[in-house]
Amino acid sequence: MTFSNANLDVNLLPTVRQPEFIPLEKGYHQVILLENFIATGLLLIGFLVLYFWGDLPEIHQFWYVPVIGIGVLMGFVFWFRPKAFSRKGYQLRERDIIFRTGLWWQTETVIPFVRVQHSEVTQGPLGRLFGYATLNLYTAGGSKSDLSIPALHPETARKLEQFVSQKAGLDETE
Repeated sequence: MTFSNANLDVNLLPTVRQPEFIPLEKGYHQVILLENFIATGLLLIGFLVLYFWGDLPEIHQFWYVPVIGIGVLMGFVFWFRPKAFSRKGYQLRERDIIFRTGLWWQTETVIPFVRVQHSEVTQGPLGRLFGYATLNLYTAGGSKSDLSIPALHPETARKLEQFVSQKAGLDETE
């Protein structure tokens, strides 16, 4: 048997229809805002501890530099995270699931069901408080999830997990 690896004409490849992405739950913006406020509070507390109890004379002389820095950083985070969140979405197809992220650098991650080895639904403290869950999909060779879809209602996340678990491991020809 001879080895063959012929060139293919890209123009002859079938066209891929862009799927309609299902947006993540809109109410998740509350969780993002709360996370932003917690991060801002921790940064300010850290600065105040250094300012009042730290032995750094530069902080007393140039106190406005870290305050302006924290303000600019948090202003950007408060603007960026909700904007980036609004671009996220997923698409459930017959043989795979696609997750889209990114505001400036856009990424679409495709996970074929036959490659999924494990899946789980997780809820952190804020997720439980506001009623959201994350679907994590694991494929071979990694210790962390290969795909995490946040901001799902727990019932939706469990339905997706059950669907993916049923499809995982099936032969692609079925």
